[in-house]
Amino acid sequence: MFPLKHCFLVALVAPCLAIAGCGEQNSTASAPGNGGSSVGQIDGGDASTIADLKARFGDKLIRVMLTVKGAGGEAAAAQRQVVAAMKTAGATVADPIAGQPLVVVECKPDQLDAAARTGLVTKIEIDQLDAPN
Repeated sequence: MFPLKHCFLVALVAPCLAIAGCGEQNSTASAPGNGGSSVGQIDGGDASTIADLKARFGDKLIRVMLTVKGAGGEAAAAQRQVVAAMKTAGATVADPIAGQPLVVVECKPDQLDAAARTGLVTKIEIDQLDAPN
């Protein structure tokens, strides 16, 4: 079994604590040209993170977690808008996580421009498994 990098669902938090590496940040923000691995945060649709993903993954399908603005009903409304934008852009998967300001998306990096254009996404992170120990 592969340990999860991100444990976002409340139901997974307790069991996940026993998994080595759970909760570690898989990616770090980096300014273009500083040599770091690129994913990290966007603020108001910062194109540099999306550009980094495009450069790193090209035309490959990736799985990301999008954090949306707001809390409660406001976050749910933002999730609906981001999901609609991503589906219109052709994302393979665009699913909100109930009770959390998160949307799971499987898409090509260039399709993330649609999420950024909504102005509702505050963070993009690669969602992937740890390598086995």
